[in-house]
Amino acid sequence: MRQCTIAATEPTRENVDIIAELVNKRDLLYSPSTFDYTVRLGDEIDALYEKKDIRTIKTGFELLDRSWWSMRPGEINIWGGATNVGKSLILLNLADRAARLDEKCLFIGTEMTAKETFQRHLSMISGVEPWKIRIPKLDKKDFQALHSAVRDKLYNLPMSIFDSPEP
Repeated sequence: MRQCTIAATEPTRENVDIIAELVNKRDLLYSPSTFDYTVRLGDEIDALYEKKDIRTIKTGFELLDRSWWSMRPGEINIWGGATNVGKSLILLNLADRAARLDEKCLFIGTEMTAKETFQRHLSMISGVEPWKIRIPKLDKKDFQALHSAVRDKLYNLPMSIFDSPEP
C-alpha cells in the first residue's frame, strides 16, 4: 500500500510553519527526506533510463492530472487559499479517489476538525445533506444511505484525517 498526504490550509504564517515542520518530519511518516548523491544517484539515473518508478495516482480530474502530472506515492501536497473557497472539498475528493485505489492517505486540515471533515466526507459519499449529518436530523432513507456508504465505501478505506498538525 502506498501513501499520499493532502493538506488543506489557509496560508497563515502559523500554518506554513506547522506544515514546514511536518514536511521536515515526514521521514517519521513515510520515507526519508534526503537524497544522498553518493548512494542514490546511479540508481535514479538508471530508473530514468529504464522508465522505472513512474507510477502515479490519477486524481480523476483530467485537467488537473495533465497540469499537475498526477500525484506520486509519498508526496506531500499542500494547497493554500482563502477560507471557504473549496480547498478542503477538492482535496477530500482527491484523497477519497486515491484511497479507493488502495493508496494510504493522510488528510491534514487546519480549518475544520477531523470530525467535521469526516462528516463532510460521509455526506459526499452517501449523498445525505451535510446539515442533516451535523445536526443530526436523519430520516430512515438517510440512515440507509449512511449505512450503505459506510459498509460499501468507507469501512476499509485506507485514509486518516488529522486536525491537530502539531509535530
